[in-house]
Amino acid sequence: MELQQIKQFREIARTENISKAAETLGLTQATLSQNLKRLEDELGVQLFERVGKRLVINKAGEIMYRHCDEICSTIDTLTAELAEYKGEERKAITIAFEDLTEHIPEILNRLNEQLPEIQVRIASVNEKEWNIRLFSSISNKGMQVRHWSFTEDMGVVIHRDSPLAKQGLLHKIDLINSSFINYAPYEDIVQYYCRREDFCSNTIISVDTKSVMIDLMKRNMGVAFLPQNSWQQYFGDELVFKTVADLPIQRELYLATRNTWCRNDEEFKCLEILQDYFNGVLRI
Repeated sequence: MELQQIKQFREIARTENISKAAETLGLTQATLSQNLKRLEDELGVQLFERVGKRLVINKAGEIMYRHCDEICSTIDTLTAELAEYKGEERKAITIAFEDLTEHIPEILNRLNEQLPEIQVRIASVNEKEWNIRLFSSISNKGMQVRHWSFTEDMGVVIHRDSPLAKQGLLHKIDLINSSFINYAPYEDIVQYYCRREDFCSNTIISVDTKSVMIDLMKRNMGVAFLPQNSWQQYFGDELVFKTVADLPIQRELYLATRNTWCRNDEEFKCLEILQDYFNGVLRI
């Protein structure tokens, strides 16, 4: 007994008419009649009583129908679950953002417009399961495979009312008495360069939220080491970016995938969209 025979029998029992069942199944009436005859011969019982043009299911047919209905329902459920699983495996992409989280809404808009079939999930930086990760680093270290990187200068950001804002090129000695507000995501990068150049900043507070960081600085509560390009839009007229001649600091921004190359076409397209977006945001 084959699955097709079971489905054909169920349709005949539902319609009680060979002609209607054949039309629904996309078969000729003769073919469906022959298939039913073979099924009855295989089972050794008659499943219907012929009453005029109708086929009335008998006791044996009712037994057959009960089990066939259960089998077909199970097959339909199995097929749907496998299709859903396959779709999730192919289309679901998780992106972890360690930096530039303020760009997430616009990035999601672009991905939804250009890749509507992909389900994008945003993960926290500490989450272990991700397909693509955006993060800052001192150098190209770690096991993830970098597919895009951007080097950005960092300098000291100062309130416009500070005497330092009126100076030209700054040096380490000019910052000795300054109070620093530390942005936690860049702490490792800044400490690395400061130790290398033998400079110890007077840190008064450390924050991990960009909006709080900017608010404190605009209240002239301290200075901070921050990237030039990606933070420029937040400085406005109140904050000034200054280069420190003898304390060059750079951070590397990376887009990485977990595998040697993208797992599938969807992941590759998603990565391309992210690359184009950040090229535009950071290089202009």
